[in-house]
Amino acid sequence: MNHNIRFANIDDAENLASLERENFDEPWSVKNFEECISSPRGRVVVYETEEGELLGCVVLYYAADEGEIDSVVVKKSVRQCGIGGKMLAFLHQEVEKLGVHFVFLEVRSSNLPAQRLYEKMGYKHVGERKSFYQNPSEDAYIYKREQ
Repeated sequence: MNHNIRFANIDDAENLASLERENFDEPWSVKNFEECISSPRGRVVVYETEEGELLGCVVLYYAADEGEIDSVVVKKSVRQCGIGGKMLAFLHQEVEKLGVHFVFLEVRSSNLPAQRLYEKMGYKHVGERKSFYQNPSEDAYIYKREQ
């Protein structure tokens, strides 16, 4: 599968919000994406086909030497194809240039495929947040990666 991995620009916000709506019960809005893309401390990685079809994204905010991934989404029809790992590898490489040495994220306790991906990418399970997610209510596992 030929692809392009890059940072999002403001023109991507509508398509990013659409991807979130297709995959999450509590998706980011167009405004959320516009604010992140416009922020000097926000980064959105997009994975697209050569034809420009958006297949995934990773959202990160950072300050000082720490970053937090707020969203990772891959289109349902292409999950388990390595897209998430490729986006994370790109993100890790790029944020290291910005001085980010620690990356945190939360994941649903039931989301075993995502947990396996994060562990494969060097993340360690470091804690839990009780009833962090809603619809349905579920605990979050906290993961940390040291660059």
